[in-house]
Amino acid sequence: MFKPSKVLILLVVGLLLSACQSADTSSDLTAPSQQSADRFAPSKTWDYTSWEPTIKIVRKKMTEEEKLQWRTDWLNRNKNIEGVDPSQLNDPGLVRFEPTLRDADLSVAQCLNDRGFKAHPHPTGGIQFDPHPQSQEPALLTADWECNAMYTPEPALLTDWSEDQLSLLYDYWDQYFIPCLADHNINVDTSHKPSKQTWVSLFHTPDSISWQPDDYLVFVDRYPGGEQVQKDCPGMPPTDVFYGAEE
Repeated sequence: MFKPSKVLILLVVGLLLSACQSADTSSDLTAPSQQSADRFAPSKTWDYTSWEPTIKIVRKKMTEEEKLQWRTDWLNRNKNIEGVDPSQLNDPGLVRFEPTLRDADLSVAQCLNDRGFKAHPHPTGGIQFDPHPQSQEPALLTADWECNAMYTPEPALLTDWSEDQLSLLYDYWDQYFIPCLADHNINVDTSHKPSKQTWVSLFHTPDSISWQPDDYLVFVDRYPGGEQVQKDCPGMPPTDVFYGAEE
């Protein structure tokens, strides 16, 4: 929870499973075998930090007071949780602003585990929870809200993406991510790939085009060699490239 409405991290499970299963039709991904251990072996070494950004993103400078006010507003906006009384959601205080979403996931997962809930950061972003009784759901959601309050991502990581960021992401997918997956024997269906101008211009509108090649990553780690694919071919550019640095 607590992600921007358009951030492409964890999506509808059925859609993602379908995307992953169709990513490579040369064999059945649902039946890992000894042969599948080498199915993702690339022909060369891949390093996403070597990709040359097409646009330089500059992060808006904020004072500490502005960040704290943003955090207060953000927490209040996220108090509307089904099954939880908003009056029971009390700010435990900020431990730190996390510099990346991955850092936030790691800290929130540890915070939840410390409170007795089995939580794990997913390799592609977000938190996974072990099965738990439905009766514990309100307590879990409350703990999740409080842990996010303690380990809040930097505001720049949770604001709507700009046109420059969207253009950069499109280029990253086109120039690095999709070729990287192809070299790992995962072929992204680009038959319905929109033009960059169309995809960017419609992204924040009701007519947005649901073209998200990073869907192919979500379940890859279930198969031998899949975790290396996620490391070699992240669905997003490096944080400092996509979100920029303050100047």
